[in-house]
Amino acid sequence: MSNKTRRRTAGGRRWMVLGCGSVSALRTMKRFFQVVPSPKQVAAGVVAVPPPAKKPKADDDVGPVRDPLSFITYNCNSLFARASRQQLESIIQYVLDEDPDMVSIQEARLPALKQGGCVSRYAIGKAKERNAVQPLIKRLVEEGPYLHYWSLADKGTGGTLTLIKRECRPDRIMFNFEQEREPHDSEGRIFIGTFRDLTVFSCYAPNNGLSEEHLRRRELWDYRVMEFVRQMANSGRNLIWMGDLNCAPSNFDMSHMGFFKARKQPGCTDLEQERMRRIMSAGRLIDAYVATHPRYRQTVGVNALHPSHTWRGNDAGMYANKSMRIDLILVSEALRDRLIYCESRGADKWSSFMGSDHCPVKMCLRPPSPTTESTSAEQLPDPQ
Repeated sequence: MSNKTRRRTAGGRRWMVLGCGSVSALRTMKRFFQVVPSPKQVAAGVVAVPPPAKKPKADDDVGPVRDPLSFITYNCNSLFARASRQQLESIIQYVLDEDPDMVSIQEARLPALKQGGCVSRYAIGKAKERNAVQPLIKRLVEEGPYLHYWSLADKGTGGTLTLIKRECRPDRIMFNFEQEREPHDSEGRIFIGTFRDLTVFSCYAPNNGLSEEHLRRRELWDYRVMEFVRQMANSGRNLIWMGDLNCAPSNFDMSHMGFFKARKQPGCTDLEQERMRRIMSAGRLIDAYVATHPRYRQTVGVNALHPSHTWRGNDAGMYANKSMRIDLILVSEALRDRLIYCESRGADKWSSFMGSDHCPVKMCLRPPSPTTESTSAEQLPDPQ
């Protein structure tokens, strides 16, 4: 093709001259214009079907839409690894047994679809990985009650899967903060769903790491999160923030405080904990687990595992039998009276982790009072 490229407009076809910098311009266009799969490709399974649009259409057989009341967050440490080790069935059965309205799965580690130089983070890119997780899609989505939303990067990085019951379908979804240019976080770390009376922000927070690059990345992430939760608080919206937040909020949230602190273990440094406190204050957020376990701190032992701890080192490494509570569900202070329970599945048995080094956390809310006024998605300002 010459230094001209063609695009379709409402009035038909026209030519746009790119000029001398045509190669650079073409590369730029490839980043923003995605290849749309043909119906034959979709039917043949060559590409995965993208998730529902940003404003999902109502299904006639679903009935009235309601807000989600039960939530699970779980870092699976690679869905492909769980499938390869015959552990995917445990995850599927766990979701079916618990029957939550919404599930946030982090660290999916599946490659995004790349086609014609473009990336679609809504779809799994390789047949091997796509086929490996197909049982989960079949049981929970095709035969089950859930809609599914992917935000993917590559096999070694991040990626999230969000499952939401059809009767709880959101009014609006985003995969990045509003002020960002790209529709998806580059590592697939973010899902934001706007419901009638709730906004749910689920994420896989980047590890603080030990290098300057990782420290700066986490500091920027915390700043962006603080601005988001502050905006939600100022708007009067009820917020639920859940996921692998990669931070133990206090020294009570780790089994071996001296060991972790001496190593400057990412996730429990003083600076990270201070930023977490500031974020929670800015968003007027409370820790759902702590709020539903008022004697929690009195039950935590020294150098001992605790059922609340959601991350645990494997038996073969230096972190054997050491653990932290870094998978959290934080909610607006206004939701305190609606909390029924928030439980970690991290008891003594490794089976609770279903192959991952993290275990799930589940929270349940009471329905809102009939007199509670709602702030619907239509009342919110449009994204800038």
